[in-house]
Amino acid sequence: MSNNTTTEANISEPQGLRVIRIILSVAIMLLGVVGNGLVCVLVYQNRKMRTAMNYFLVNLAICDGIICLFNIPTTLVYNEYTQVWPFGLAFCKILPAMQQVVLAAAPLSLVAVSWERFKWIVLTFNEKMSLNQAKLILVIIWLIGLLNGLPILGAMQMKNLELFNCIEIFPKHVYRQLYTMLNFILFYLVPVLFITPLYIQMIMRLRQRTDTTGQLSDVDLSRRKAALKMLLIVVITYAVCVLPNHTIFILWDFHQVPSDSTSFIVLNYMTLLLWANSMINPIIYCVQSGDYARGFVRILCCGPIRNKMMTHVRRSHGQSFISTPDQTKMRWYERVHQGQSSSNSS
Repeated sequence: MSNNTTTEANISEPQGLRVIRIILSVAIMLLGVVGNGLVCVLVYQNRKMRTAMNYFLVNLAICDGIICLFNIPTTLVYNEYTQVWPFGLAFCKILPAMQQVVLAAAPLSLVAVSWERFKWIVLTFNEKMSLNQAKLILVIIWLIGLLNGLPILGAMQMKNLELFNCIEIFPKHVYRQLYTMLNFILFYLVPVLFITPLYIQMIMRLRQRTDTTGQLSDVDLSRRKAALKMLLIVVITYAVCVLPNHTIFILWDFHQVPSDSTSFIVLNYMTLLLWANSMINPIIYCVQSGDYARGFVRILCCGPIRNKMMTHVRRSHGQSFISTPDQTKMRWYERVHQGQSSSNSS
């Protein structure tokens, strides 16, 4: 599953496409590092945003940030320029293994945040997952990710080859096939099959939801729908961007496609799509969530520019979809007071 598995020389790719691909890779790397860093800083600075949902999104940002900060630049240097591993045996093992750790932790983070929303919306409406529960889940996620990285840590070796000398070598090819299939099943197929019915039920529940208790305003309901829509876009984006990469490795490892120059070119663009997924989530948050958009503006802008951007964000997003307890109590008091006034007047 590592990107550093190339053993073929004389790989041909049209020079124009290669330049465009490298430029896109660098842009993805820079945007991914900045965007995912902003997500982490924003949640750290803003107590109101320290919720279980945002903890899982921060964990996802950490996974994506690691890909952008370490995997993309080293892969570009290795595959596009030196074609000989320049970082030594330790990093030949650690970097691909770290990639497999985060490629397992990322979908599990999506499963966790989807379950948190499902529990809140469908199972126990208004009862949120505690931060301690979220932290325990995050520990389990990273332990599973570390286990997933161990086989690659052992398989990566440096060989005395003219080109592409940091390579993945399992004792038997069937072990590599098994590892590839387990990664696809455990960290793509199962998460997608688990998440899909959760979102279907959440969408149906929010469509049917009517405020019969007097404790949930239309504004609260619309905010929950907005948060659900944002997460649904994140999940769909992940499914679309990651599937081609899994597919090419399965076909490759089971000898359904030849290890020729065409396959390597296809792999390069499937990898580019995988990297794009590590950059896109902060953009989705900014477009879909007023909280993240306002937070990014506060961090990045100052003076008149900040005021102008904040005005634009308020027009685009309206109010925050994250409510503090005091705000919820105030809206509940106002609704009860209005109901009593209506009864008295009648």
